[in-house]
Amino acid sequence: MKRFLATLAVALMSFCPNAFAVDDPPVDPFITGVHVGLGFGGYWDYPSEYLGSDEWMNVAFDLGCAFNIRVNQYLSVVPELGFGMIISSRDAGSVSYYDVSENRGAYGVKIPVAVRFTPHRQFYLETGARMSLNFASSHTLSGSDIDGNTISISRSGNWKPKSFVPSLIFGLGGTFRADDHHDIDVGARFVLDVGGIEKHDDIYFTVDDQIRSVKNKTKVWNIQIVVNYYFGTRL
Repeated sequence: MKRFLATLAVALMSFCPNAFAVDDPPVDPFITGVHVGLGFGGYWDYPSEYLGSDEWMNVAFDLGCAFNIRVNQYLSVVPELGFGMIISSRDAGSVSYYDVSENRGAYGVKIPVAVRFTPHRQFYLETGARMSLNFASSHTLSGSDIDGNTISISRSGNWKPKSFVPSLIFGLGGTFRADDHHDIDVGARFVLDVGGIEKHDDIYFTVDDQIRSVKNKTKVWNIQIVVNYYFGTRL
C-alpha cells in the first residue's frame, strides 16, 4: 500500500506541471509599442494672492513609445518615452474694451516609469514617477472686444518652465487582445507634479517701502486617458 501511494504521488507531481503548462499561453517577457496620452487638469499650490486668478485649466498630450518588461506573473515595469506638451490658459480679466486670456505652453520630453500590478489580465494598477524635460515654451495674451475683434501679444520672455520637473503617477486600466499577436492597454492615469514648474520662481513685492520676496511653487496636475499598443503579446 505504501509503495502504491508513493508511486501515485510521484505520478501526480509529474503530471501537474505538464497540465498547467498546457494551459499557459505563450508570453513575451519584453515587448515594445506606441504610447498615446490625452488629458486635462490645472494648477495647484498657485500663489493667487500675488498673481491673481488661479482658475487655470490645461490640456496635456503625449506621444511616443512604450515598453513592457515582465518581472513575474503579476508584476511588470512599464517605461515610456515620448514628446509631450501642456497648454494652460485662464481668464485674465478685462483691459480697456477687451476680455483678456493668458496662455502658456510647455513642450518637451516625457519619461514615465510605472510599476504595474496585474491580478487579472483585463485589470491593472500602476504607480511610479515621471520626468519632464522641457526644452521650449510659449506665453501669449489674447483678447477680444464686443465686436469680435481680437488681438494676440507674445510674451515669451515673461514666463518659462523649469527644464526638469518631477511628477508622481497613479493609474488603473486593462489589457486587451487586439489580435493574435498584439496587446493594447487602455487606462486612466493621474499625474501630479511634486516640483515647481516656474523657472523664475521669485515673486517680489513691497511692504512698508521694503522689497520682499516669496517662492512661486506652482505645480501641475492632470488626469489622462492612456493607450499603449504593443507589437507583441504581453499575457
